[in-house]
Amino acid sequence: MDPTTPAPPLLPQTDAADVGLVGAVALSGARVIASDGKHAGKLEHVMLDVRRGRIAYAVVSVGGIAGLGSKLLAVPWRAVMLDLTHNHVLLPVPAEKLKDAPGFDKDHWPAMADPDWERGICDYYGSAPYWGAEDGRVGDLPTGSSNLPGPGRGVEP
Repeated sequence: MDPTTPAPPLLPQTDAADVGLVGAVALSGARVIASDGKHAGKLEHVMLDVRRGRIAYAVVSVGGIAGLGSKLLAVPWRAVMLDLTHNHVLLPVPAEKLKDAPGFDKDHWPAMADPDWERGICDYYGSAPYWGAEDGRVGDLPTGSSNLPGPGRGVEP
């Protein structure tokens, strides 16, 4: 996706959107913006823990050109924020830090159910594991405006 192309709406204009319901497929391909306002990549997948009934990760592709040479990052869902006003996904780290983020390629996925692997990912993004958080936001879908940059608020293509 060309970062200068306007993003399609993340939520359809329906009553479901008004109460914060969204199909995971609707998020696929959403533009991803880093905390410094730079375009960081796109949302590829929303990973669900079907045994616990929770959203576990956002899988984001970063780097590469036209999908070639990119790497995938599993970002804890708790660390992701949806900006429905500006139709993009916000990450809690600057674009430069994503270069060193633990990642994987599309043909070699990590053992995402491994608690040790997840602790490492959560530590990197400063997030609690979705299966052990205690503030009631476990697997929540954080949405809304934020203090992070967005289009018209310092986002760089």
